[in-house]
Amino acid sequence: MKTHTLQFANRFIIKARRTPREESPQELGGRTLRCLDAIIPLHAAFHDWQFIRRSRDPDEMEENNYRDFLWPLEQARLRMTDVVVEWAVNLDDFGQPEPRDGYDILASNRDVDLPQSVILNVDGGGLMRWTGSRRNASFETNMAHEADPTIVSYPVFKAVLMAIISCWDVEFAQAYSRDLAQLWDPILPLCNLSWMVYLSAPLARQITVPADIVVERLTDGGLILIAAEETFDVANPDHVARARSIVKAMEPLNAEEAERKAKRRW
Repeated sequence: MKTHTLQFANRFIIKARRTPREESPQELGGRTLRCLDAIIPLHAAFHDWQFIRRSRDPDEMEENNYRDFLWPLEQARLRMTDVVVEWAVNLDDFGQPEPRDGYDILASNRDVDLPQSVILNVDGGGLMRWTGSRRNASFETNMAHEADPTIVSYPVFKAVLMAIISCWDVEFAQAYSRDLAQLWDPILPLCNLSWMVYLSAPLARQITVPADIVVERLTDGGLILIAAEETFDVANPDHVARARSIVKAMEPLNAEEAERKAKRRW
């Protein structure tokens, strides 16, 4: 009897950490719309965006027509606050909407089972807890298909990274692939091996930039650290070596993050 194992493609990911702040559903909706409008012109496949209802039981989505749980962007433009409040609100342990736990916004550019499929996911809102829990924004290619190479080309993927940085209060972001993540050191709390890393100005002042990588200095004092000006390939030793240089430079920030997490545990 043959057994089948689930195969995952070399997915490419941008994961951005946002500064915790008070946010209303109206603000979250507006930022989401600006972010999508910044991403749409970057590639021919970045169209037909639709919001996916997160605040429903996945089993219910299977039992009903899944299109009842999709809200096309062009229909949602004038109702973005409703998208956030009705479709992205987190649920409590009893499956009831709990705005104090914030919102989790999910949008896909088309049917999710294509090499050109990508997902934008942002969380925010809710109560500002004493723990200072982080908010995130992410952009990912399809986990089941090798990504369209034009989407994960350096110019396009970097432009998506810049769009996310410009539309959200990002303090740190990293772009990487699933293959690269297989080489990660599991103890590093903030920055691991990456294709590109963004640091806000306060973080950028804490590191020494390596001489062997490409660096882009932003007008606000932030930095983009770049391991390869082409699609990152773990089989390319130069790409991996420069990714390791970035991690080495990030040692002060990884140490600071480890200390912060230790204090939170206590």
